[in-house]
Amino acid sequence: MGLLQEFPGNKAITDKLRWESARAAGSKTPPPKFEISLTLSHFGLGFLFSCPALKICRILRITTNHQNLMRTITVIFGTALALTGLTLAVAESKTKGSAKQSASNATSQHKILGPSDMVWGDAPPGLPPGGKMAVLDGDPTKTGSFTIRLQSPDGYKIPPHTHPTVERVTVISGALHLGMGEKFDEAAGHEMAAGSFAVMPAGMKHFAWTTGNTVIQIHSEGPFQIKYVNPADDPRNTKK
Repeated sequence: MGLLQEFPGNKAITDKLRWESARAAGSKTPPPKFEISLTLSHFGLGFLFSCPALKICRILRITTNHQNLMRTITVIFGTALALTGLTLAVAESKTKGSAKQSASNATSQHKILGPSDMVWGDAPPGLPPGGKMAVLDGDPTKTGSFTIRLQSPDGYKIPPHTHPTVERVTVISGALHLGMGEKFDEAAGHEMAAGSFAVMPAGMKHFAWTTGNTVIQIHSEGPFQIKYVNPADDPRNTKK
């Protein structure tokens, strides 16, 4: 076999080896026309398809496909999260809208109340005893607008306190004395006769007392809350 053994699939190289062997033996026969370019091309393609570089290229292609797949999954996952957040936001908005609508409906119904239509009861425990209250509109214990009337005897006093919402007061009858500050000081009070109106911003410290049997109307936002500057003045802290 030796040098004359043919290389499978590469006849040009085999012919060249035969020529070299014949020339060494003294033959002057012209060499065959070698298809060098074809041989190199064949050899180059064989090398290319068997070299590690092609394997690396294939790995890179697989990696690229994997990255594209991961990128697609990320986009889909992100879109799903965005849609979920949007759905929750819409649901929350509808819930808040329904709550606001319910609160609005409580005060948007047409009604006419005469003095005899008002139902009076004891004032809430956050106010000093002796007062009477009638609810004209809304519900002071719930979120939303409400209107009440407070009836108090002569000399009724409410120590310095605050509310978390704006308080609007209209004097219906009698006389209300209203003062601002942390200490109850009648000298700092302002007398409000029947028909007078006052607004106390949320958090403003104020106090009040009455002269004669007095009725005032209060319009505010529920739930109604009162916080006394001095906890000792809070009737809810009084031991029974």
